[in-house]
Amino acid sequence: MQATAGHTYAQIVNGLVHWIFGAADMPQWNAAQITVVDITGVSPAPAVGWSYSDGGFTAPPSPPAPTLAQQAAALITGGIAITSSGTPALNGTYSTGAAAQQNAAHMMGFINANGKFPGTSGTLVWLDAAGQPHTFATTAEFGAFYTAAFDFVADCQMIMLTGSGTLPSPSATIP
Repeated sequence: MQATAGHTYAQIVNGLVHWIFGAADMPQWNAAQITVVDITGVSPAPAVGWSYSDGGFTAPPSPPAPTLAQQAAALITGGIAITSSGTPALNGTYSTGAAAQQNAAHMMGFINANGKFPGTSGTLVWLDAAGQPHTFATTAEFGAFYTAAFDFVADCQMIMLTGSGTLPSPSATIP
């Protein structure tokens, strides 16, 4: 078969649109070897993955809405927006994924064991999700941040485990 300039074609494989192409992409083909349908003017225009049967195209079904557990997992991935009423320089969206949880837990463990931040500066620089540094001046500030972030993660994880509950707000205010 010969493609016509200005026309759009769909290659059909196992009843599904496999490829959309024009004359410049494939000027000719052997109709005995591949199934090709002229879709010029077909409305709505079929796309890769659509079904083809009896001369008609059908869009695939919409994906199901995410479950409550999937929504909770997505919240953890998105992080938590922290607003500090006492130290606005701490305001930011912080990561709450597994690596961030582990780093924060280790830091809080050090603080609990030693009553101070590690190092000699007396402060702690912590990066937000965008990589911007924020300086915690006191262990109490970091403790408030840690509590807010871990409460958020724990609430999300409970929903992920049980499939029920109310999604927590991905934001918190700390002193």
